[in-house]
Amino acid sequence: MNCRRVSHLISAYIDGELTGAEMLEVRKHISVCSECAEDYESVRRTKLMLSHLPAAKPRSDLGVRILSRLDEVTVPVHLRLWSRLVSCGRAYLTPITVGCAALGIVLVVLASKPFVNAD
Repeated sequence: MNCRRVSHLISAYIDGELTGAEMLEVRKHISVCSECAEDYESVRRTKLMLSHLPAAKPRSDLGVRILSRLDEVTVPVHLRLWSRLVSCGRAYLTPITVGCAALGIVLVVLASKPFVNAD
């Protein structure tokens, strides 16, 4: 395993999210590579410090504030048009699907009959 791969796996290694084989490979690499060992220690200490922080609690009015701001959001014209087309298309989707299925059955029946030349 190389340093680049280990650097991508260090966080998952610390969190115990790797497979057994990956855990062993990372542990082995860290034991022989001082640079990756330093990175490992740095990430481990950072995660430890973060784990001692209190969980952030949102303000009680957060939901109301978000909902009130949604009214201020304007949807671009091309998205409004696309939304209308999709909603109109849903009304026609079932009849179109049934029609396509019927056409498919007719074509299968016609294709399965032998062609007879009228000559």
